[in-house]
Amino acid sequence: MAWRRWSGASKPPASRASEEDLLIKEESFNRINKWIISEKKYLNPDIKLDTVARGVHLSEKQVSSSINTIACQNFNSYINKLRIKEAQALLLDQAYGHFTIDAVAEMVGFSNKVSFYKAFKKVTGKSPTDYRRSPNQYH
Repeated sequence: MAWRRWSGASKPPASRASEEDLLIKEESFNRINKWIISEKKYLNPDIKLDTVARGVHLSEKQVSSSINTIACQNFNSYINKLRIKEAQALLLDQAYGHFTIDAVAEMVGFSNKVSFYKAFKKVTGKSPTDYRRSPNQYH
């Protein structure tokens, strides 16, 4: 089969289609992100992909694809990153200084401390204990 070179004035049709797909994913991600953050849905330890999909009126596949493409991470990593950001704020807030690290983990939606410690270290490069002890180094 002979290949024909596209000779249109702008971009080839496949490129235009992928740009449109990217714009749709970006709009979807913005909707997902706004819903999750504004209502702090990430603090719910039982949050699942299907919960988010129902909340933003998209399919699970659309939610997953939008997060993968725009945030460059999977759903669980995306949620964990939001939780860790919240944990960082709590760990630096003197009003929460009397809470144990395990209590903070639970407050931000982690149901098990091992997952919290791993996620925290992955996101910040430090353990929650080290982060809390030396807050001036990390912000």
